[in-house]
Amino acid sequence: MNIEIANRLVNLRKQNNLSQEALAEKLGISRHGPVIIGLN
Repeated sequence: MNIEIANRLVNLRKQNNLSQEALAEKLGISRHGPVIIGLN
């Protein structure tokens, strides 16, 4: 995963006090693989 995207996801998670799973669900992405799902 691109390090800039990873850093942004960490910042979003911390700002919104979310778990990795909760943030992934809100964004419609999978946190378990290299493919980002749901970003069109």
